[in-house]
Amino acid sequence: MELNKYQSLKKPKDKQHHILHLMTSVGNIADVYNNDTDKIGNEELTVMLGDVLEDLTALATLNNITLDTVAGININSYQPNMHNLIDVGDTVTYEKERYIVHDVIGNQLLIANRDKDLVIDINSLRR
Repeated sequence: MELNKYQSLKKPKDKQHHILHLMTSVGNIADVYNNDTDKIGNEELTVMLGDVLEDLTALATLNNITLDTVAGININSYQPNMHNLIDVGDTVTYEKERYIVHDVIGNQLLIANRDKDLVIDINSLRR
């Protein structure tokens, strides 16, 4: 499932509720790992991680931030200003072809030429 689709399906309550629930959920996961990771199954851990994701999603939504933006900036954190170097309308080279940048979301670029429309990671191209 795409992150923004997931986000659109969730209806947040209030910030305080989600912050407290997030801390509880993370604490529960920490308790499991501090005790014995062999005692938890993948299904149970998946549910616990889903609780964390739900609260993170709610907090992002309540602050008008998309999960795609969060993920894009996070994955690009080792080069946090890279997305500031490329703007809509710039020409870039990807796999030896020239493209025009149509949108920049975190570290993701929507690029297009006459033949293709692509979404690529900002680190995979040359200017």
